[in-house]
Amino acid sequence: LDLNFRNTPMDSKGISIISEGLKNLPYLRSISLELVENVKVKDEDLKKIIDALACLPLLKNLSLYLRGCCELTDATASTIADMIKKKKAIDYVVIGLQCMRVTSAGFNLLGKVKQENQRQFKKFQINPNV
Repeated sequence: LDLNFRNTPMDSKGISIISEGLKNLPYLRSISLELVENVKVKDEDLKKIIDALACLPLLKNLSLYLRGCCELTDATASTIADMIKKKKAIDYVVIGLQCMRVTSAGFNLLGKVKQENQRQFKKFQINPNV
């Protein structure tokens, strides 16, 4: 499933609709979510989507591309890291994260998850320049 929202005015209501929709797709194995220049999306909004992804029992491939979402902070990186630690079924992870309020601490946290769970992943890529 590819969800691409480029320059789409997304708010909390739109994110809630997406997260509820994901909960109704239990057989989903692969998802690519792209949020680009969605300036109103906040950490708590993205957490709803990450929580919905955590409920998908068969999820194997996860690609998140977040660029220009200026309200996202290190809390988003932490939420992503926590979900990946819990989802032992995920084989492939690609995270593109270029949001001005996500600092090196957020990237270090994701890097730590990658290092601690290396054997789990066939691919784990973190790219700050998406």
